[in-house]
Amino acid sequence: MKASARSAATIAGLALSAAVSAQTLTIDGEVFRDPTQPPNRVAVQAVEVLDAGGPEIAINNTNYVVSFVRTGGSRPIAVINDRQLTIGDNVDGAVIVDIRNGEVVLSAAGRDYVLTAFTRSIREPVE
Repeated sequence: MKASARSAATIAGLALSAAVSAQTLTIDGEVFRDPTQPPNRVAVQAVEVLDAGGPEIAINNTNYVVSFVRTGGSRPIAVINDRQLTIGDNVDGAVIVDIRNGEVVLSAAGRDYVLTAFTRSIREPVE
C-alpha cells in the first residue's frame, strides 16, 4: 500500500512539474511565468499576420505563436514556436528584421509580416 501511494505521489509530482514548466520560460538566466495562465492551462495561440505588399508566401496565423517579446536591453528577444530568437535569425525561411513592443517583423520573398501576441492591435479603434 505504501509503494502504490508513493508511486501515485511521484506521478502527481511529475505531472505538476510538467504543467509548471510549460508556463515558464528562462531567458538570459531570468525565469518568466505567464501571469495570465492559470495552473495546468495550455497556452492558446494568438497571432495576427499583417502583410506589407509583395509576392505571396506561405506565412499565416496558424504557422507562428509569439509567446514572449523583450525589447529592452542590448539584444531584443522573441520566442516564436517555443524557440528563442533575435534580429537576424531565420524562422522557416523568413528572417526576423525587427522586434518591437509586442510585435515581431519577419521578411520573406520581399514581403514584411508583422506577428503580434494579440489577436487585434490595441491601437485599432473599437467599432
